[in-house]
Amino acid sequence: MIPSAKENYRFDLTDVRWQLKRKDIIKRDKVCQRCGSDKYLDVHHTYYLYGYKPWEYDDEYLITLCRNCHNREHSDLK
Repeated sequence: MIPSAKENYRFDLTDVRWQLKRKDIIKRDKVCQRCGSDKYLDVHHTYYLYGYKPWEYDDEYLITLCRNCHNREHSDLK
């Protein structure tokens, strides 16, 4: 069975290159850029490009969001 793009993306998020970039972005922002929370922080891509790996984006297109704001951001994209 061939993995879906969503499954591949989830796998890419376990890559050490993404984990390091994610850590740097959270360190830069310190808190959620929407609500100011410092709990359960994720890194959000402000846009997506076909074929790019999560760690290949310039830092300026990545922002820290708490889990609630991140989920809200993605639900608004649908």
